[in-house]
Amino acid sequence: MQLTKLLRSYILIREFTINDIALREGQKTDVINDSQTNEIKAEEFSRNIVTLDPAIRFAGLIERSGYLFAGGLKQGTDQYLKGSSADLSFSQSAQIVLLREHFSQELGNLKYVLYNHDKVKLFSIPVKHHILAISTNSSVDSEDLVDRVIKYIKSVEHRLSLHPPTNIINKEKTDTLRNLYESGFEEEVIADQLDLDLNTVKMLINEATHINIENK
Repeated sequence: MQLTKLLRSYILIREFTINDIALREGQKTDVINDSQTNEIKAEEFSRNIVTLDPAIRFAGLIERSGYLFAGGLKQGTDQYLKGSSADLSFSQSAQIVLLREHFSQELGNLKYVLYNHDKVKLFSIPVKHHILAISTNSSVDSEDLVDRVIKYIKSVEHRLSLHPPTNIINKEKTDTLRNLYESGFEEEVIADQLDLDLNTVKMLINEATHINIENK
């Protein structure tokens, strides 16, 4: 009789323990899944890049037209390029990346472009359909930094949602885009004509189409 009671108690405790473990594991899985599926937007991505190394002064995302749409300087960091000089630097970085990518078939994919100045090092790294611009102290180990940045990008690539805001172009360019689209031009042609990223063109077209439907 006593043995039977002990056996039943053992079975109940075991079942409770197994169920408790299963519940805990399920909760852990939910947390992992959430962390793996949450999108990382452009601003968050840029901030995460800055935290990868103390030597990073700036990290931002630029359109292939050279427009900076996310990111900025680390707090307390001196800004060497301002105004039109900064715009020209971003535009030049974008153009160089585009030019070098023309040789990808012969030379392989472009990993990064580096400008090594006395005061800073400037990196341009292709990320999806955009370009990651990074400014660091001149003493940083370039290869080590790039390896860590690329490793991070690969680890979160499936979560990246780096689309720029749809208000990055003025009304004149928006009207031109709409006219080209309504005239039957392909999205790729429109992107090339307006010097915009293809995904941005698609977003702008969707937005314009949605507005037209609402106005009808």
